[in-house]
Amino acid sequence: MQTKVQRHTNAGNYGILLISSLPRSKSSIYKDGDKITATLPIARKDLYRFEKPALKWELIKYKKKTILSYSCNLAKTTSDTGKVYYAWYTLSIPISEGSFRFKGLNGLILEVYNEEKSIFINAVEIAKVRELIELLKYVKVYDLKDKS
Repeated sequence: MQTKVQRHTNAGNYGILLISSLPRSKSSIYKDGDKITATLPIARKDLYRFEKPALKWELIKYKKKTILSYSCNLAKTTSDTGKVYYAWYTLSIPISEGSFRFKGLNGLILEVYNEEKSIFINAVEIAKVRELIELLKYVKVYDLKDKS
């Protein structure tokens, strides 16, 4: 079973934009076990692939919310850049996934935002699909390695 999650983004003073209305990006984030790999364009031309550190989530007790009829719990994390993020996730869909690099909880992340609320991503629909989801294949990618 695969789950398709349609998302929209908060465009600040411009309102809400459906992700499908935004330009296609060449970037991707994949999780394989505990390893999260990002492929991102640099200077709008070349693609670079590198490993992102897994986020360490702190579960916040007694905070509950319903999103798309799913009971959700709240978690908090601090990224490698020092930004604080909050995520609402549901144990009803036991898939350790979410948008972009926000993965690693015991259920599907349906909403994530940063402390300043300048980034806000939430699920607007969940539907089962039969399509196979495969890794994107890029023509040329430069692999970046951590030298530490």
